[in-house]
Amino acid sequence: MAKRITGNNHEAATWVDRSSLPAAVKKSLRQFIQRFPTLEYYKLENAAMLPEPAWLRVMSETLRGFMPNGLLWVQLDEFAQSKPSDLVLQEIWYHRMFTTEVSSEYERILLGEHQLLILYSWLETLGSILAVKVNDAADQRIYEFSYNDIIAHNDSEGQISPEATRVAFNSYAEMLDHIVAVKLETGEVIRAHR
Repeated sequence: MAKRITGNNHEAATWVDRSSLPAAVKKSLRQFIQRFPTLEYYKLENAAMLPEPAWLRVMSETLRGFMPNGLLWVQLDEFAQSKPSDLVLQEIWYHRMFTTEVSSEYERILLGEHQLLILYSWLETLGSILAVKVNDAADQRIYEFSYNDIIAHNDSEGQISPEATRVAFNSYAEMLDHIVAVKLETGEVIRAHR
């Protein structure tokens, strides 16, 4: 079972600096930590046991995320790899999920033959969902799609076609680097320091 270890911004920066992650990933993680110095950060020991992409398990052993307890929403400034004309990202609060189930309708959502792990979702409309492929170790991209584009595959699975998705970010670290605000369960909003 994965064990959670928490720390402040200085401890999280040390975790990143001491890791064997690629330099570009370290840079994105450091920038995120610097922009949010008051958040509580966490990493996981024994993350290899999680049913997630191998690259995310490796990153989780350095830095899994922030504010590990309670509900959490984030706001993004833009998608790094595509420019959506149908979304105003500065008005959307994405809810942290880290689950394969986006609703009670489907237990799993597939992109081609790959199961998706939902990272964040715009819960109010489900008009924008951010997800990664679970069983494709080479693909670290964050895909964005609308729940309305999911087609029933069978009784418990939904299917999303590649044409209905767009690449929002090349990696989880790149996505973190585009977070501009965090909203806590209490309603408190923490804005990024630039």
